Parts: sequence; structure tokens; C-alpha cells
Amino acid sequence: MFSIREYFPYYRRNLKVAIPVVIASAGQITVTMADNIMVGWVNAMELAAMSFSGAVYSIGMVFGMGFAIGVTPLIGISYGGNDFRKAASFFQNALLLNLICAALCMALMFVIGSFFDRMGQEEAVITIARPVYRILVFSFLPQMIFFSGKQFFEGIGNTKISMYITIGCNILNITLNYLLIFGKFGCPAMGAEGAAIATLVSRSAMAVCFIAVFSLRSSFRRYFLFFSRTGFLWSRIKELIRISTPVALQIGMEMCTFSICTIMTGWVDGNSLAANQITLSMAILTFMIVLGVASATTIRVSHQLGAGNFIGARKAGFASMHLALGFMMMTGACFIIFRHQLPLLFNNEPAVVAIAAQLFIAAGIFQIFDGLQAVSIAALRGLADTAKPMFISFISYIIVCLSAGYTLAFVAGLGAVGIWMGYVVGLGMAAIWLTWRFHKKSRDIVNASNFDLR
Repeated sequence: MFSIREYFPYYRRNLKVAIPVVIASAGQITVTMADNIMVGWVNAMELAAMSFSGAVYSIGMVFGMGFAIGVTPLIGISYGGNDFRKAASFFQNALLLNLICAALCMALMFVIGSFFDRMGQEEAVITIARPVYRILVFSFLPQMIFFSGKQFFEGIGNTKISMYITIGCNILNITLNYLLIFGKFGCPAMGAEGAAIATLVSRSAMAVCFIAVFSLRSSFRRYFLFFSRTGFLWSRIKELIRISTPVALQIGMEMCTFSICTIMTGWVDGNSLAANQITLSMAILTFMIVLGVASATTIRVSHQLGAGNFIGARKAGFASMHLALGFMMMTGACFIIFRHQLPLLFNNEPAVVAIAAQLFIAAGIFQIFDGLQAVSIAALRGLADTAKPMFISFISYIIVCLSAGYTLAFVAGLGAVGIWMGYVVGLGMAAIWLTWRFHKKSRDIVNASNFDLR
């Protein structure tokens, strides 16, 4: 029999780990929102260009981020079992793989950038987007260095270090945004390109801060004492590739879906693209908060699994799902209620505001499914289950979401609203399927260990 009271300790423990990640995630997306708001004050074409360049860049960025995330449950299980040498070994090999991944992704992203003029966007948008995109690609390397450190910290259960670094560098980013977008205090007024330069500088600062923390803090530097030339083990690399590749592909497919839908929105018109960026910015804000809960879920589930507390791992996963559902139901209601007011934060052009108000209705519904799928797949990562969730993501995002969005937008004639209704269909399927997968997988682990689930 389900009892909400039995989950109270798990809510408390999950939130203790999650809150620093949530603050860091909220700070990170606040910078993105600041970029969009400030650029939107310049004009709608600058905002549309930023939306387009960011959408294409995000495909490679999120793939790399997903690849870095794969090490977290492996470090978490090792740390939970007090095997610190093994945790350090995974970190050493993951750092090497992440740098290789960054180099390959950057090369591919530069090639993709040469095809901007063949993606069906307005010429004015492409002209602004090209230099913005190139600068963002250069920021990918320091971003991957920071992600490597961030995932290690999360694996050992320390979520505060990344929070402090993120908040400090976000303040730097927003300050540079103001100076470079509008040309204040003698700086040139560069619009969207200025926002991209601010992003490059702040991400470089985050990488430097990560290296400084490991150099100056003895409690972290000790993990480097286990590093050695012979520490690059093929067995560790194979395990990392086995876990990380499906995670990278899953997250990459999700972001690819949003990026392709953004590109399709540009096929409607420039105003729809600007409205899409406004709605997506707000949706990403709430999602990043839930992503903090999701990151904590992977940590808590992997630590409980490593310690042999299999019922605790199951309950930690479901507790986070309860938290995500409650939060996203509230934010979804706010999206619908304030759908006419929220767009005015970014732009006051009547055509853009009218389209965004319609998109916020679909976004309010999709909030619930988005939060549930994010946390359920994070709980599965805590169990080191990544291959099947990748398959579920492919069906839900690539097959269902894209086909539904295209059909509703261009066959049914609903335009940008149809694309967002496609999100609802695809994310709804993913949420239900992934939640069932965690229920079944965690139940099987508990039953195999002869624990009583009652």
C-alpha cells in the first residue's frame, strides 16, 4: 500500500542534494534568459538569429554534456561502496574521453555551420547567426572541461562547488552581456554577437575555476594522487563508453528534436521563430530546475545502489518523480494563466506576443510530461541502465514528436502551435514509458535481493 509519509525522508534527502544543483541550473538558465531578453530589446531579428544559432549549437553541446554525465553513476556507485581508488580511475579515464569528445564535436559543429544557408531561414537571420554560432563553438572546449569536473563532484555527492562556480561566472556573463550587447562604457554595441562573446569568456572562467579548485583543495587533490600513466585502463574506458554513449545519444536526440523543431518553426516565419524562443526560454528555465532534481536523483539512486540499499534506491527515484510532478504542475498552470504577460518580458511586438501567448498553452501542458521524463530517466541512470532508455527516447522524440509536430504544423495548418503540440505527444509517451521502466527495473533488483517491497 502506497503511503506518502514513507517518502518524507527521501524528499528531504533528495532536496538536500538537489538544491545546490537547482540553484546552479537556475543560474545557468538565468544567463540564457538574460541573453534573450537583452537581445530581444535590440530587435526581433537579433533574437531570431540567437534562437537559430543556439538551437544548432545545442545539438553538439548537449551530446557532449550527455557523454560527460555518463560517468556520474559509475563514480557514485564506487563512492557509495567506499572504493575511492576506483572512483578516481573512472574520473581519469572520463577526463580523457571528454576531451576527445569535445575535439570531435567541435570539428563536426564547424562543418554544420557551413550549411546555415541551406536550412530554410530568412537571409537576415543567417547573416546575424553565423558569427554568433562560431563563437559559441569555440566556447565548447572550456564548457566540456567544466562539465567533467561538475560530474565528478556530483558523483561523490558534492553539488555545492559547481553551484558556487556557476553563480560567480554567471554574474560575469550578465555583466559582459550588458556591456557588449548595448555598447556601454566604451564597449562596441554588438547585439547577439556580444552575447556570444560574453558566453565564451564566462565558460572559460568556469573551466579555470574548476582547475583551481582541484589544485587548491587537498580533499579533492587527493583523487589526483591515484592518477598515473598506467591508470588509463581499456576496461574502464569500455565501461564508460558503454554507459556514456547511450546517455549522450539520448540527451542528444532530445535536444536534436527541439533544435529541428526550432528550425521548422523558422519555416513558418521570423515572428514565429522569435515567439518560439520566448516560450522555449521559459520552458527551459523550469526544466533546468527539474534537471537539478534529476541530477540529485542519479546521485541518490547510485549511492543507495552502491551501498546495497536497493529499496532505498527505488524510493529515492520515486520521491524525485513526486517532487518534479508537483513543481511542473504549478509552473504549467502559471504558463497558461500568464500567457499574455510573459512574452512582454522579452519583446513587445504585437505579432510576436500573440503567437507566444498561444504557444504557452501547449507549453503549460507539456511541462508535466517534461518533468516526469527527465527525472525517470535520471533514476534509470542511477541504476546504470542507459541502453533501453536511449531506444525509448529515439521512438518518443525522433519518431513520434517530430512526425506529430510536422503533421500538425504544416499538414493540419496549425503553424508553430502544431509543433508545440507535437512536443506534448512525444514527451507524454517518453514520460509514461520511462516511469514504467524504472518501476520494473527497480522492482526486479529488489526482488532479486529477496527484499520485501510491501
